Amino acid sequence: MVSRGDKISSSLAIGAVVSAGICSCVVTYILTGSKGRSDDKSERKTIMDCILHRRSVFPKQYSEEIVDKSVIVEMLEAARWAPTHNLTEPWKFIVFSSKESLESLGEFLAMQYKDSCAQSGKQFSEAKYKKKASNALKSSFVIALICDAHKAKNPVVEEICSVAMAVQNMHLVATAHGVGAYWSSSSCHDRKAGNDSPLVITNPQPTREYLELTDTQVCLGWMFIGSCDKANWKQGRRRELKEGGRLTWK
Repeated sequence: MVSRGDKISSSLAIGAVVSAGICSCVVTYILTGSKGRSDDKSERKTIMDCILHRRSVFPKQYSEEIVDKSVIVEMLEAARWAPTHNLTEPWKFIVFSSKESLESLGEFLAMQYKDSCAQSGKQFSEAKYKKKASNALKSSFVIALICDAHKAKNPVVEEICSVAMAVQNMHLVATAHGVGAYWSSSSCHDRKAGNDSPLVITNPQPTREYLELTDTQVCLGWMFIGSCDKANWKQGRRRELKEGGRLTWK
């Protein structure tokens, strides 16, 4: 029998879409100190600027400067204020901060990549193996992003959306501090699970054991965090919303 934790139905696409627009109150608090709605146009502009400025910044772009722990604490504080149906607060975060834990995580992700190549017959790349091993050590922190649907009050997809929104809050706070962040899904999807649907998350058993996940928990990915130069914030690209296409006014 497949346990609930081994196979949790979700739509990452829904989570990404929903997460894009939910951070205004949190970022208003972080950037302006206001806990409520802002009537100041300059404050609203600052919020929108932060959203438009957010980028995925990868470990290879990080500098050797260590991100201050206070930034991570602030990111986690923002995360817990994400929307949550029935106040289930389905998020759990494991923060890798010591050199030993980051080295362990890098070795784990690299070995998972090597094992998956051996099992699937996919060509193994030594360069990719070394990159996965070094990414964690290039980061100041790595946070495991976990959804815990243990309360069973909501559809699991809603819980995953809540966690995705929490991650977006974290990413915007990182952006406000000029800190690089990147959400990776490495070793989070078991390709042998027998599911043809791309909307089903099944963590590989080694990942579940490494993170000591319960039957109601699933890892959605890892947030790599590091200091970086402003030059690493590349120009963004998004398609315009056009009436009759992906936008309908009624």
